[in-house]
Amino acid sequence: MNDTQKKILAYIRRYSKRKGVVPTQREIAKHVGRSVSTVNEALSALEAMGRIGRLRDRSANTGKGRTIILPGSQTNSRTINL
Repeated sequence: MNDTQKKILAYIRRYSKRKGVVPTQREIAKHVGRSVSTVNEALSALEAMGRIGRLRDRSANTGKGRTIILPGSQTNSRTINL
C-alpha cells in the first residue's frame, strides 16, 4: 500500500467514525491534496486489496450508485457521486 492509499484509508476510517458515514471522493481528494481521479484510482487499488468494498448500482447504470464499505464496520455507507 502506498502513502496516498494509506492516507485515504485512514481518512475514511476517521471520517466514518466521527460522522457515521463515509466521505465523498471530493472530500477525500480535498483532504489528501490529490485529484478526484487519483482518489478513484487509489480506491480501486484499496478495493482490489480487500481493504474496502464498493457497491455499484447496476440498475441505473449511471455510475452514481457507488458506495464505500469498510469491512467489519457497522457505519452506514454514503453514495459517492463521480
